[in-house]
Order: sequence, then structure tokens, then C-alpha cells
Amino acid sequence: GEYGLYFFNSKDKKLSKVRTYEGPIHDFSWDPTGSYFIVISGFMPANSVLFNNLNEPMLEFGKHHRNLISWSPQGRFVCLAGYGNLNGEMEVWDIK
Repeated sequence: GEYGLYFFNSKDKKLSKVRTYEGPIHDFSWDPTGSYFIVISGFMPANSVLFNNLNEPMLEFGKHHRNLISWSPQGRFVCLAGYGNLNGEMEVWDIK
């Protein structure tokens, strides 16, 4: 098996593969404004990466035991957390 995440640009009608790390994709989430998305991928500890709406990486959050992405309603803050079988730690980031 292989894991993959694809990005479709409806304006240009182009499909491109999102650059993820080798291993499973744990979570993916768009911000409420549609300007950014975050992908948590790879074997644990997994990598979290912020992309813009053109599928370009903007920021790597590093390797952590995370499997959940939760945005604030306005999209300014994002919480990266480890839940379920992970240790329950959380990080809150100010995207601005």
C-alpha cells in the first residue's frame, strides 16, 4: 500500500500531489478562510507542515507525536494535538 494526498486547483484545472512524508497521513485540515492547510504525515513522531492555497509548503512545525489539527473559528490560531493512543500533548500556534 501507499499513502497519498492530492490537491486540485479548480481555477487551473490541475491536480498535483501534496508532498507528504513517508508513512501514514494522520490528519489534514483547511483553515476557515481557505488560505492554508496543514498535513500531519509520516511515522511517529510525525511531521506537521503548513501549506498555502497553491500547495506550496510555508512552515514546518517539526516532528512530534501529533494526530489532530483544530483551527480557531477565524483561522488565526491552530492547535496540533496528540489524542487517542498518543500522549495528549497540545501545541497552539499563532499563524499570523
